[in-house]
Amino acid sequence: MYLYFIQARSYVKIGYASDPVDRMNELQVGNPIPMQIVAVVRCNSQGHAQAFERAIHSIVRRYSIRGEWFEYGPIAWAISRLRTNIHIDEACSIFRNHLKHQRAKRGKGLAYA
Repeated sequence: MYLYFIQARSYVKIGYASDPVDRMNELQVGNPIPMQIVAVVRCNSQGHAQAFERAIHSIVRRYSIRGEWFEYGPIAWAISRLRTNIHIDEACSIFRNHLKHQRAKRGKGLAYA
């Protein structure tokens, strides 16, 4: 089971599947925007994947567009730091720290990093 991050222009879908490539192909059928997998994290089980997905969704909820789709720009840097075998706590820490840094920059009038 895998947690995947599939990008479609300025959006990213965060979900889980046993085969992220098959999942992306399923999504692509109904979507004219080209998609690409930008990150994949291996999970030990479906329960682990669900917990991981819920944790990341909770952290990035302010960038939610609809369902499991989020703005890509504000979280792109954090996604780029993920590794296939990263631990859920480390991944969550990367997202939290990145978003905290972004909020501080916005408070100073700076754009997304």
